[in-house]
Amino acid sequence: MLPHLTILVIEEDLHLRRYLRRILRPAGYRLIEAATAQDGLVKCSERPDAVLLDLTIAGTNSINVLKLLAQRCSAPILALLEESQTELSIATLDAGAVACVSKPFAVDELLVRIKSALRRSSPIGALVSPVCELGDLRLDFEHHLARVDEREIGLTPLEFRLLALLANNLGKVVSHRHILLNIWGSLHRKHARSLRSFIHILRRKLEKDPTQPRHIVTEPSIGYRLKA
Repeated sequence: MLPHLTILVIEEDLHLRRYLRRILRPAGYRLIEAATAQDGLVKCSERPDAVLLDLTIAGTNSINVLKLLAQRCSAPILALLEESQTELSIATLDAGAVACVSKPFAVDELLVRIKSALRRSSPIGALVSPVCELGDLRLDFEHHLARVDEREIGLTPLEFRLLALLANNLGKVVSHRHILLNIWGSLHRKHARSLRSFIHILRRKLEKDPTQPRHIVTEPSIGYRLKA
């Protein structure tokens, strides 16, 4: 692991913050700590390499806080969820998180999730071009902009990462397995469901007729293809 990578920990529970210190510092990470959502939004300006956000810190506004973090910070965001919040997983990923970790969590699981998020945090760097033009659809990965017929479309960071992966294999089939490992770092069934949901959302946002997609095409039992 690269030394001195910084993690912004947004956690109001002092005991859990101390526990995370004992886990993350020996693993080689430097920590920035925030005890409130507002403090976390301010400290994201310190350009951490990753963000660990406990969704219980923001109560009913947790998804809004996550969206604000995703807008202000380019670092991958991992969300800590209570077992009772697991139904929020899809909404959390849609709002900009790259992974959800249920509490109580195993130390090894958390460290693996963080490493995986850091490894996958810059997939667009390998793109042949930061701009992809597909007829009426224009994707600007460098500036996180999408337009359909010159109309700007709002996309989440995860949606851009998914499109970047497909665009980097333009015209080729990208397997479900390859997408799951590169976007979620896992082949778990719940992530396969998430993938189908995100493809459905992207088609609704980017296709003129989502029921007859021209750009994001399904290859049955194999994966997806981005077509010009």
